[in-house]
Amino acid sequence: MYRSKDDDNREEIISTKVDQKSNKRKMKQITFTTIISLFSIIIVNGSKCNWTLSSNWKRRPIVHDQQPLQLNSTPVNAGKDNGGYELENYLLRDEYLQSPDFHPPKSEAKYFCFDFDYYFMNDGRHNNQNYVTLYLIESNDEEKKQKLWSTPMLFGDFWHHTYVRFQRPSSSTFKLKFNSDSYGGLMAVKDFHLQYDDCPKIGNFCDFETTNCDWRSSWEGGIKMRRALALYTTYPKHYDHTTFSSFGYEMYGKSLPIYDTNATLTNTVMGQYLDPKQQQCFQFWLWINGPTEYVQLSLYQLSSSDTVGKQLWNLSATQQMAEQWNRFQVDLNFDKLSILQFRVKLGIHFEVIKFDDFNLIPGRCPERISCDFLHHNTCGWKNHLDISNQNQSMWSFGLGRVKDATKLTFLKSVKNFIPHTTPVLYTDFTTLPVGNVSQMEMFSEVIDDGGVPKSGACIRMNYEVWSFDANTDSFGVYYQTFVGKNETRQKEIWRFNSSKRGNDMAIIPLSYAKGEVFRLIIVAKSAQSSTYITVNEIKYSIKTSANDDCSR
Repeated sequence: MYRSKDDDNREEIISTKVDQKSNKRKMKQITFTTIISLFSIIIVNGSKCNWTLSSNWKRRPIVHDQQPLQLNSTPVNAGKDNGGYELENYLLRDEYLQSPDFHPPKSEAKYFCFDFDYYFMNDGRHNNQNYVTLYLIESNDEEKKQKLWSTPMLFGDFWHHTYVRFQRPSSSTFKLKFNSDSYGGLMAVKDFHLQYDDCPKIGNFCDFETTNCDWRSSWEGGIKMRRALALYTTYPKHYDHTTFSSFGYEMYGKSLPIYDTNATLTNTVMGQYLDPKQQQCFQFWLWINGPTEYVQLSLYQLSSSDTVGKQLWNLSATQQMAEQWNRFQVDLNFDKLSILQFRVKLGIHFEVIKFDDFNLIPGRCPERISCDFLHHNTCGWKNHLDISNQNQSMWSFGLGRVKDATKLTFLKSVKNFIPHTTPVLYTDFTTLPVGNVSQMEMFSEVIDDGGVPKSGACIRMNYEVWSFDANTDSFGVYYQTFVGKNETRQKEIWRFNSSKRGNDMAIIPLSYAKGEVFRLIIVAKSAQSSTYITVNEIKYSIKTSANDDCSR
């Protein structure tokens, strides 16, 4: 949900204290200090409360059991303080973590807010259908518990922070309880904050996992956009973009088979998060299922006195982009009273349209394809998921840690390898069965030059190859063009063919025809569990002239 810099809400901050002896008990209790803050953090009372944990939870330092490249503990966030403690659990079904009774003071607040950091990663033993749920329990009545939040195992080896907004309980006491519906995977939590007031607004990002973030839909012609669980949207590729699973949420709409359907998706408060003196970039992910020629989608800027509005962006999509998540970017430059509105029109062919991961960043929109991966996202790059391909794998994202580091035999002989401290794209073939071949593909955003003649582009890719068998492995970049309504053609524009191991940069001149629609694909293929490749940064720039050879 949206958050502003003005966080002056009344908080109950729950922070862990050391209790070494409690780790030996089957049922553990962690001591917390209660702090009440108003406008600034001021210690008002020192009362203590206890959370109750099922037997597999461990209280550990955030940095612990760290082995080079081994995905066996929580990662340390780049650029953040490495101190402090966490609660960690290799999950089994029905593991839980329960708060003590909370007694909220009398106030006019209609909503409360609970925020925390969490890490939830598949450890390689089970599939990604495991998840953890947070419940509200009023007056110790477990039978009437209310589901507040749920998350599946996530894509990305890093900590996440979330805000959970819930209606003020009607009873005078309540509890919060995490429950595991999982048979594997690593879960950790830290830095709990309970506010006896509404959650702060978040002005730069919305993943729709817990709220619609003030985006409202109209009912104009038989369709209404709504926040929905991916499991109940499209089949068979029902996954949201945030979690890459069926248990994530998205904004979803489906046309009716009778007539053309219309809807709007509007945010009336977005303007208050914009700096009128600085340009902003609005990014969002979009999924279309059905004939794209029957989908009309535009983004408008409105005001209270101008309901017609100004068109900022209009969808231009080909059928080759259907049934995939695609990122789009729109430059914004308007005042605090402005309103953003998507206008949707779908045909009568059972089209589905979905939105996810809205992001607002300062400045002009960055060049498409370019990405340094430093902000815990892959920019517009995405894993290509083909559920019919049993040999397909996914590029991993994080600090380069793998499920079984003992398979990375190069660690015994290479002396100049340094584990990553910032996020990268990387391969993890360590669980590949002997005799199998696996391939992973990473797609860039679609580039459409709008028919403007250009001299081409330059691509610079920083990468590392530490273990590679030239007889069975391949690592390359492909150029894919869209032809007609459904056809794609691709050609290899770069291939790793060096015996050098370690860091390097690929400089790739790219020529394309006027009006050509294309994207890039990074492909890694291997039959060896020891193969290890990372992509650290990608830069895409337009050539300055036809004679530019990309050497500068």
